[in-house]
Amino acid sequence: ISQTIPNCSGSVRSVLMSAALLVLALCSATSARACEDWLAKTVAASGAAEHKSATADWQPLQIEQTICPGDSVRIGANSRAALHLRNNTFMRLDENSVVNFPAPKAATGFWSDLSQGVAHYISRIVNHFEVSTPYVNAVVEGTEFVVSATPAQASVAVLEGKVKTWNDAGTESVTSGQQVQASSCNGALTRINVASASTVEWAIHYPPVLTLQNLHAQDATEQNRLSELTPFLQQNRPDLALQALDQNPQQSPALATARAALLLTVGRVDDFDAQIAALLQGPQAGTAHALKAVADAARNRPEQALASAHKAVELEPQQAAGYLALSWAQQSALQLDNALTSAKTAAKLEPQNTLAWLRVSELHLMQGDTGAAQKALSHVKQNSADSAALQAQVLSARGFVNLFRLHIKTARKNFEDALQQDSADPQH
Repeated sequence: ISQTIPNCSGSVRSVLMSAALLVLALCSATSARACEDWLAKTVAASGAAEHKSATADWQPLQIEQTICPGDSVRIGANSRAALHLRNNTFMRLDENSVVNFPAPKAATGFWSDLSQGVAHYISRIVNHFEVSTPYVNAVVEGTEFVVSATPAQASVAVLEGKVKTWNDAGTESVTSGQQVQASSCNGALTRINVASASTVEWAIHYPPVLTLQNLHAQDATEQNRLSELTPFLQQNRPDLALQALDQNPQQSPALATARAALLLTVGRVDDFDAQIAALLQGPQAGTAHALKAVADAARNRPEQALASAHKAVELEPQQAAGYLALSWAQQSALQLDNALTSAKTAAKLEPQNTLAWLRVSELHLMQGDTGAAQKALSHVKQNSADSAALQAQVLSARGFVNLFRLHIKTARKNFEDALQQDSADPQH
């Protein structure tokens, strides 16, 4: 598709996230360089993410994969990736995206070419940084912004800061809360106001509150279909799990709930919202409300999140998922003590629930209690049936505890193992 498009000319978790960025820097320092003038390196990838170089055709994108001048990256359906660019910019790529990395035009500049898809950039650079699309181009002046390219049009939306955009028809400066779009190389640049948060909902990490094992199958056939999804998740391929579910449109409430959870995992929030609405009544209503609460909490909708989470607990008071969702909702409302209490209740209800103990550990760590965080992790038992993401979460949690205890070498090993286990979440 990209070849047929003409080219135009010329918050509360801040402590943990800061620690994650520190560890990423630690891991990056020892990564092998395939070229001296490297342009980007893979931080996270989930699903069908591929890389092509001048000497090799498309291959699966690997963690810490070095991107050199002339290389390309493409992302498949229901997949995502995150790259750290050499100019100290983080770029997240949405599904069905293709980005090319041409050789720099100047020693102090950086250029990338998004031929299709959506990319979210967080940049605090001062040197020249240019992003091109088929119909509109942008020069970055230190900002957070989203670039989108389709066969019909291209756009640049600014969440924070300022971006200068141009094409053959003219130039427009775009600031926070604004978007510029064009439908051809010489088409007028149209500027509109946009809701900044909605433009990056696909890039948000939505924390899990349940596993496939928590869904209650009605019969053996339904259980077999759920079990068939496990190998895909163990391989960090939620896109293939969704594909397997979609091959049979006749879905029971449990299978539909599994699909909703997977949609949230891969950031397909519009599809998730449509699917979850039909599940808020019926046998999986409690689980559905828990998933909705997490989605609302991650999208900074604390009141809606609390309402859905309390409904989940009301409908299924003996299941951990509702209390885990309530914990996330309470955190979004800055009720950290209540969030810890809810997480502890989840762990008490289901002592073998890994997600519950991870949540308890994380909240203790937020409060600076590394001893209690470590004690919570001691309850976690390894299970070969766990998804790659869940196994990586355990390793990551241990890494954070060791990092806060200044056991740097051990923390680094934990995080490196987490990245190898599952690269979907850049917080690992």
